[in-house]
Amino acid sequence: LYSSMIFYYTGCGIDVTDAFEVYEGGIYSERVRDPVINHEISVVGWGLDQHTGEEFWIGRNEPDSYN
Repeated sequence: LYSSMIFYYTGCGIDVTDAFEVYEGGIYSERVRDPVINHEISVVGWGLDQHTGEEFWIGRNEPDSYN
């Protein structure tokens, strides 16, 4: 996935939960036992949190694009 992002955005299906609905910033992390893909985002980059060393993906959401 890293190498494909050099030239292209990558689509990613996610399970939008109630917790995701109220997300306001920072690194979002949630484990869901039986995820249901009900939304798609574009993965547009990745990074490394300088304080925790945690790697993360950067997703771009298109408003009003829920399935």
